[in-house]
Amino acid sequence: AAPGIDLIVGGHSHTAMRAAEEVGSTWIVQAGEYARNVGVALAPIEPDSDWGWERVDLRETQGPASAEVSELVATWGQKVEARFEEPVGVVETDLIRAEKGQTRMGRWASDLVRHTAAVDVGVYNRGGLRADLVAGEISLLDLYRVFPFGNEVVSFEWTGRQLEAVVERGLTDEMSADPAVLQWSGIRYHWVVTEGSPHLTELWIGDERVDPERVYTIGTNVFVGWQWESLLGVPPRGELVSHGLTVFEAAEAAARAGPLRAPVDKRSLLQTSP
Repeated sequence: AAPGIDLIVGGHSHTAMRAAEEVGSTWIVQAGEYARNVGVALAPIEPDSDWGWERVDLRETQGPASAEVSELVATWGQKVEARFEEPVGVVETDLIRAEKGQTRMGRWASDLVRHTAAVDVGVYNRGGLRADLVAGEISLLDLYRVFPFGNEVVSFEWTGRQLEAVVERGLTDEMSADPAVLQWSGIRYHWVVTEGSPHLTELWIGDERVDPERVYTIGTNVFVGWQWESLLGVPPRGELVSHGLTVFEAAEAAARAGPLRAPVDKRSLLQTSP
């Protein structure tokens, strides 16, 4: 890269970038997703010169595959189909992400990590949920589209005061029309908006108010634990504890154990007055 200029290259994304973007002194480029594209970035020698960037769509430029490659693709395609097209369960109600605040998919996913880790509170990042589940029979591939990562289920500890801080920090997301960045399980929180700013008024776990001094256990996926600074704002207390399986594996076990359904309990309650 040119002197004083950083370069960030991204791979997996819902939508591939069509051009490079400059943020401050950092250029961001992306190759797209699912190995469909190759990104080519040409760094200038002079700091004030323009970058060259191109995204090549391999589906449009590739020639015919060799017999060896075709045979390899066919062999592994059959293995993948046999594994992932297998029906694993039923979804009773649609689990969708495009909802305001705490979504049906988000509540279910945060329930999933809470129950898997057997902890007090579950939290999931909306960006880690990559597809919806439509009511009806589902396959392993359907679940994989929701959880296409190898993220393990992990847990850690927070005091009640730390949990309150993270919940209140996320209330700004609840005011927009988009899903909240953090999706919660095991808690119920009341909040108000005063002078345009949201404020937490009550936080409950089950039938008890959260004690600021008490230590609670929190379940999530390992990505959230690693990226606590940007997603949570408050570090985990001590080390992350692995529970020996990925979120995808936990979802498969849940689907095989019984029908999946959207949680109906209210977790985020906006009050009109304190």
